[in-house]
Amino acid sequence: GIPVRVGFGRGRKDLFLTHSVPGHQIQKESESYLDLLRKMDIPAVFKKTFYYLSDQEKDFKDLFLERHSITGKEQVIAVAPGGGSDARSNMISRHWPVQNYIELIHRLKKDERSSRVILVGGPDDRETTNRIIQICPDCLDATDLSFGDMASVLRRCNLFIGNDSAPHHIAASMGVPCIGIFGPTNPHQWSPPDQNSIVVIKPVECHPCLIDETFPKCSHLRCLTSVTVDDVWQQLELTLPHEKT
Repeated sequence: GIPVRVGFGRGRKDLFLTHSVPGHQIQKESESYLDLLRKMDIPAVFKKTFYYLSDQEKDFKDLFLERHSITGKEQVIAVAPGGGSDARSNMISRHWPVQNYIELIHRLKKDERSSRVILVGGPDDRETTNRIIQICPDCLDATDLSFGDMASVLRRCNLFIGNDSAPHHIAASMGVPCIGIFGPTNPHQWSPPDQNSIVVIKPVECHPCLIDETFPKCSHLRCLTSVTVDDVWQQLELTLPHEKT
């Protein structure tokens, strides 16, 4: 009996809506949600994203840095090699090959910069992060942190590198320079809207393949495998300070 019902008109989902917003528009997802307000003539202008921390979460950063002896002179790089999981599936089709992350981390270690690598993500990403740590044991595993604690630690990071994932959006909301590696999803819609987020993507003939909120099975993943370590490293060089230690 609610007289005004506003929502997205995806498929037949607008059957019982009084005000329907078109679904699957190629625009930032934040703009799509703000359209729900605009449909009701409520002014809504996007400024930036925020992740609000509790007092306990704010204090967690210093505890984490002390626990792992991270000094103020070191560059800290957060890497999210997983992501794409939700209640329905674990969309590994959104993952840059793990071997590429390993090669990238090796290159960081050979570089003259003094840097620490923190692997962030969630419980579903531990198989991937364990593979990396087996070969790159100096990496710190932070996949056991809550979103809030992870956001707190990200405030100390000089750079974030990762797939289209929740950690990517959280890092961008914390003001961290980000390099997002995109494949099947369209960055014009799904990348963080913040200016500090760079997208690395190699369009292929079947890109993007997100249709009706489903991913078709893919045997080649050329959209991701065509993104090279050199492509990401080039953006890293442009983003991180060039002072060597």
